[in-house]
Amino acid sequence: MTYTVLAVAAVLIAVTLDLVVLGTRLLRTRAFWLSYAIILAFQLLVNGILTGYHIVTYNPTAIIGVRIAYAPIEDIAFGFAMTVNTLIAWIRLRSSPDTLEAGGADGHPAPVEARNETA
Repeated sequence: MTYTVLAVAAVLIAVTLDLVVLGTRLLRTRAFWLSYAIILAFQLLVNGILTGYHIVTYNPTAIIGVRIAYAPIEDIAFGFAMTVNTLIAWIRLRSSPDTLEAGGADGHPAPVEARNETA
């Protein structure tokens, strides 16, 4: 399997998990896209340095060759998928029954005094 195929698969999995399987709908929020723009800027900076100075190289037969700031488009796709999957996991863990049981409706732990009163 080429890097391109894996990158496309990772993006499709992330989008499917968000919009269909888990229903977190993260990709439909403005906050995600604003945050992702910041993440992407730093990803391009670091990836540009690593690939521009040939610290990291890619097999030309494994990528399609399109680059943005020296970064293969596949790296950008993988970065997107990793970001989405990490945030989906965070959202799901914050709203898990165990988390809600230990705290308030927003998933944050209740103050110690409140927990002691109910115990």
